[in-house]
Amino acid sequence: MLKRQRLFGSIGGIKIFLTAGTVFASLVGAPLFIYMTVNSKKKILI
Repeated sequence: MLKRQRLFGSIGGIKIFLTAGTVFASLVGAPLFIYMTVNSKKKILI
């Protein structure tokens, strides 16, 4: 029983970690992507 619970606990932990990673990537990635796009447009204009 303990081994089974430990396995489910690790799977749950991985799911939480992946979800947190996805949210973090969205929060950081979106502004970074916009910043890069704006910078590339500025370079083209100059």
